[in-house]
Amino acid sequence: MGSVDASGMVQSAQMLFELLDNKIDEIGEDYVIQVVTDNVANYKLAGKMLMEKRRKLYWTSCTAHCLDLMLEDIGGLKDFKNVIATRFATRLFDMSSLVRHKDALKHLFISDEWKGSNLSKTEAGKKVEETVFAVPFWNTVEDFIRASKPLIVVLRIVDGDERPAMPEVYVAMEEAKKKIREHLAHKERLWKKIISIIDRRWECQMERPLYGAALFLNPGKFFMFKENENGELIANLHISLVDVMTRLVVDPAIQDKITLQIDDYRYSKGCFGRDMAIRQRTTINPSK
Repeated sequence: MGSVDASGMVQSAQMLFELLDNKIDEIGEDYVIQVVTDNVANYKLAGKMLMEKRRKLYWTSCTAHCLDLMLEDIGGLKDFKNVIATRFATRLFDMSSLVRHKDALKHLFISDEWKGSNLSKTEAGKKVEETVFAVPFWNTVEDFIRASKPLIVVLRIVDGDERPAMPEVYVAMEEAKKKIREHLAHKERLWKKIISIIDRRWECQMERPLYGAALFLNPGKFFMFKENENGELIANLHISLVDVMTRLVVDPAIQDKITLQIDDYRYSKGCFGRDMAIRQRTTINPSK
């Protein structure tokens, strides 16, 4: 819808707030429900200021950036940092490529061409050769892939443009944590560190009622999730929906009507309990 050259401006929260606020006026406040920005402090404060002024609006930080920061933190763990040399999600692709070509790499370093090369006689060459044949190195690479791959799945959901990501993110993150625990079940200390990183990043940057409400209203995911999770978590999703409804729906009469239908939906009563409604939970796009 437009762009602003702000390179010569002080990137203060107030300036960012004014830029975004003016754009909302231009678009029309009724048409703007969510503003997504970078995760740094000045943008977070600008988002808070927007929510204080604009009653029917939510600010959220960028999910893809949050996931990248999770991966960066995981790569910085003592268990991994000695074998990780690049930043963000590209690490996983580098590591996966190494594993795919592990046998070829080993053959390279036992070949006559390598033995006869000048590089093989340098300290750097000897160090690389030693690394390629070191079992702990490959174990660490494979552990990093096990830790990172589930988060890349979430990243692909977020970056995809075929369907709305919001209803998928919450459950995708829970599934990613489950996979990490399973993949690293033999290293409890490590997976606990990784889950702690994920939870910390998510809670401080992405814990917004919109994500819980979007999952609650996505029957294809919600009822599958509901069967396998505890009641406290489902109750928290319900609360998220009420928070969003209270903020976005101004008319008390409509709020009351929605509240009555929420329980029917959650417990599959009334129209929501019909065979057709249950059957179509996974076949109808919740955004339609």
